[in-house]
Amino acid sequence: NDTYLDGMRDYGYYYRDPFDEASIEVLKGPSSVLFGRGSTGGVIEQTTKEPLVGQQFVDVQAQAGTDQTHRFTADANTPLGGGLGAFRLNAMVHESDVAGRDGARNSRWGFAPSVRVNLSPNTQLQLDWLHQYENDRPDYGIPWFNGAPAKVARNNFYGFASDYLRTNVNVVTAKLSHEFSDSLILSTKVRYSDDSREFRTSEAVVPAGVAATTPLSSITLNRNEFAGFSRELFMQDQTELAAKFSTGMLKHNLVAGVELGFASP
Repeated sequence: NDTYLDGMRDYGYYYRDPFDEASIEVLKGPSSVLFGRGSTGGVIEQTTKEPLVGQQFVDVQAQAGTDQTHRFTADANTPLGGGLGAFRLNAMVHESDVAGRDGARNSRWGFAPSVRVNLSPNTQLQLDWLHQYENDRPDYGIPWFNGAPAKVARNNFYGFASDYLRTNVNVVTAKLSHEFSDSLILSTKVRYSDDSREFRTSEAVVPAGVAATTPLSSITLNRNEFAGFSRELFMQDQTELAAKFSTGMLKHNLVAGVELGFASP
């Protein structure tokens, strides 16, 4: 409830890669004060990279690091002919282990095409699609013993090689805006997202009743296994009318709107 993408809820349980983000804003404090829902954790707003009219560029970046880290990102923007609009594409591939941990693994890829079309001098339409797929080997870390992490090697991995966390994310957004004048703008945004998550994670635990003085080499750990599948469907429409006007020496900004949405489960 507290994560937004371009002003609309970013619904779903997945790790968000910033390859298509132009900025990230954080509003601290109870989010329900301003948004009518959420928790005490505030709000995270992600702003995506939009098509840039009149600009043409290609930006490619590659990164490599320790623990088998490999990352590739590409950002390409091209104008449409006759000043009609612009098209932009961002893409990402990421592979990495986790520093200081054996067994844990991160693997994901994604792409985000976006097109902006000028339907008229005062009317713009933008279509966005975010797709991201992830296939990780999760890591529950070092077992807890005697009120603290057990004094074992930090790189010890207590899960199974077959543990996994897979997410498949698709977010499609359409934005339509019309300027009646410099002081009156009507806009509407429609979003459909389909996010699935499947996982099996292993947690190593010290059996109940083991004395605190027991040597670690004499303890046989148990494993708790967590598994599940979920799919979140989300549909939403936000329509706003923004007006600017003056009363004598006073200048006013007025925003009125309506929001309709459906989320499952």
